[in-house]
Amino acid sequence: MNNKLLFNIALIIVTLAASMLAQSASAADPAYQAIELGTFGGLWSYAYGINNHDQVVGIAKNAEWYYHAFLWDDGIMTDLGTLGGDNSSAHDINDLGQVVGFSNTPTDEPTNLYDHAFFWEDGVITDLGTLGGTYSIANAINNRSQVVGISMTGDGSFHAFLWENGVMTDLGTLPGGQHSLAQDINEQGDVVGHCTAPDGSQHACLWRKGVPMDLGILPGYDFSFASAINNRSQVLLYNGSPTGTRAFLWEKGRLTDLGSFSGQNDVMPLDLNDLGQAVGWSGSLPFLWQKGVLLDLSTHGINGTAYSINNKGQIAGFADNKAILWVKSK
Repeated sequence: MNNKLLFNIALIIVTLAASMLAQSASAADPAYQAIELGTFGGLWSYAYGINNHDQVVGIAKNAEWYYHAFLWDDGIMTDLGTLGGDNSSAHDINDLGQVVGFSNTPTDEPTNLYDHAFFWEDGVITDLGTLGGTYSIANAINNRSQVVGISMTGDGSFHAFLWENGVMTDLGTLPGGQHSLAQDINEQGDVVGHCTAPDGSQHACLWRKGVPMDLGILPGYDFSFASAINNRSQVLLYNGSPTGTRAFLWEKGRLTDLGSFSGQNDVMPLDLNDLGQAVGWSGSLPFLWQKGVLLDLSTHGINGTAYSINNKGQIAGFADNKAILWVKSK
């Protein structure tokens, strides 16, 4: 579908959705309770991923002021270590318990351009390498152990990658563009993220069978980014400008506006489960979007972010600089 047609359809959908999604919760959703996951003795922690077994991964500060990737499972927080450097961060976990993220390497400081993507399983952390440059980050993993992220190439560009069976493949970018980033992957191997166009603008992208598809930018916005894709091929994305960002659910060329909390100009969608529930933040408050309604997950208005949601509706994120697991109240 060409971008002009996509924009026309999107404008109709967005106009209708705006009136339908005007309602949003003004207080914390009573259906959820927040569980603080702790730290490694430091001041803060953040949770970035959760699988369907309620295992949570993220990043936590230790008493020495370094931050390490963690795996939280049934009340136990495990340090996943590093690739020889001081710091690491875990971004996603699949249902096999395999974890991906990034770590400093021994030569990392002081530029941070020597971080490498890692794969962790059963206590062993593995360096995934790069696309020829010095830097890579893994953002997501599916249950086929396919990993996606971003890597520096040999010419200094940054490209989306797919890692599978020990091989890192460059997913490329839009024709004439220079950079790309892969943010999420579903079980079919479809990948979403962003690509740069020839004019340097950032466009939400969907890769199918390794070929990037431009999801476009809505009129009135300057850039777009795709955050997540589920196994129904629904894509969570946002369009942005200097005045704010707006979240949308994309499905077969149709866009649905997720709405926002009253008085907020910024909405950042971050994850999507197979039920079509989405999480993120609006005006610094964590949200859950379901059935056309945006629900506030914050406690007493404390700033935070809902980063990841599994198919049971359990949510990982952070509030007041502490990793949080939001679980459904019994």
